Order: sequence, then structure tokens, then C-alpha cells
Amino acid sequence: MSADRAHDVSALWQLRLARVARQMGSVESLLRITPGMSRLPEAMRALLNGDLRLGTPVVAIRVGSSEVEVKTRNGHRLRAARVICTAPLPALRRIAIEPGLLPLQRKAIETVPYTRGLSVFFHVDKPYWEDDGLPGSTWTLGPLGRVFRYTKPDSGHFLWNFKAGRSARGYENLGDAEAGERAYREFVAVRPSVAGKIRPMAVSNWDRDPWTRGHLPYRAPGQIARSGDVLGKPYGQLHFAGDHTAVLMTGMEGAMESGERAALEVLQA
Repeated sequence: MSADRAHDVSALWQLRLARVARQMGSVESLLRITPGMSRLPEAMRALLNGDLRLGTPVVAIRVGSSEVEVKTRNGHRLRAARVICTAPLPALRRIAIEPGLLPLQRKAIETVPYTRGLSVFFHVDKPYWEDDGLPGSTWTLGPLGRVFRYTKPDSGHFLWNFKAGRSARGYENLGDAEAGERAYREFVAVRPSVAGKIRPMAVSNWDRDPWTRGHLPYRAPGQIARSGDVLGKPYGQLHFAGDHTAVLMTGMEGAMESGERAALEVLQA
């Protein structure tokens, strides 16, 4: 479930997610990069040419008649014939776009919701599933969320505790250490056999990340009919991409889909 309650999410959106899930297959069938999945975007970044600026927040985008000007927080102004903006909506809401967007597009940017989400990773010191006779992974409807067991040849077993929606409540303002300890207590409460056999090793909290400020976008009831695919429509020479503009897929796959679409728009222009 994308939202906290079924009442809060569009039924059409849930049907779309069900189709996406069938296309992607199970979690166990996903391909994984041995040194870590972050190596993929790092390798893509290494292929980029030109002036790559990291850690540079954008505060304003002005669309002119012949160019687009991007203003950064440190006062720099960057100009280009065309710009592709991939900022997630919670971050995009903090960027002034001049002149103002069309009302329908602005409304969609301001109102399309994002689910809460974080991941807590545990190292397994002892295989607890041998003690209780249950599978290593654990699925719950409570605060724990879902826990997936993986094995890496070089470092043994580890767990991915994924929390989204209601199971991520209360984690918004916690530091990584506090989040790891809380998730550990929730796991022990559900499955006592893990006590003393696992330990938190890393936390990734999308709600606290200043570049995302949320996990995944979804649509509330009526939003698909009202705004359709307006989030991906160009505004003059300003183009939009990101998984919130994707049609066929979601997450990283949706981001790739939208990036190809925005790049083709620029090439065709």
C-alpha cells in the first residue's frame, strides 16, 4: 500500500502498481550488483561530461524566451537553452519557477503525496531461523514492516528491513542510530529468536534526506482524472523528469523511463 490507508490512495493507482509488480517479478528475482546497488548510479555519474556540481541546492528557475536560468543557493546563475528538472516533488515545491507554472501543473506539484519510507539493514551474527524453524524473511502488518534476508558470499547473512507508510511513522525525526535501535526492538517484539543474533549496520531514511524529503509518489483518489500526466509536460524550455512523471514503471525504472522521454523532447526540439 502506497498510503497509510486504502481510503487515501487512488484505486487506479493501486491497479497500476499491481501491473508494475507483475512486470518486475518477486524481490528474490531482482538482479543485484555484488559491491552494492549504489555502484550503478555512481558509474553513470562517471560517464557524464561537463561541469558536474554536487551539493548545490537550486532555489529558483526562470524560463525566458530564449534560455532558462537556474539560480543556486550560493548565488550562482547557470544558463542553458533547455533544462531538464528531475527534482522529486517535495524538493521541487521549494524551488521558485518563474514565471508561474500553469495552474493545473502547479496544483499537481503541490498536492501529489509521497509515502514515508526508510530502510534499516541488520548484520546477522547467528542464523536465528535455525532456532525457531521459520523462514529467514519476515512480513508483518505492524510497525516492523517487512524484513528480507540476503546472503553475500564475502560477508554472510544480512537483513533489509523496509518500512513504508504506517510502519515508517515516528522515524521522521530519528537519527540513524536511534532508528536502528528502534527497528531492532520492533523485530525482537515480533520474533524473539532474533534477540542478540542481529545488529543494526546502516539506515537509509528518505524522509530525512534533504534531496528527496519523501519516499515514493502516489496518487490520491481523483488525482489521475484531474491532472493525468501533467507533471511530465514541458514548460517552455523547461522539461521535467523523475519517477513522479513516469507512466509505465515506478522507482528507479520509472526514473529511467522519464529520463529517456525528457531527453527525446530536448532532441526533438
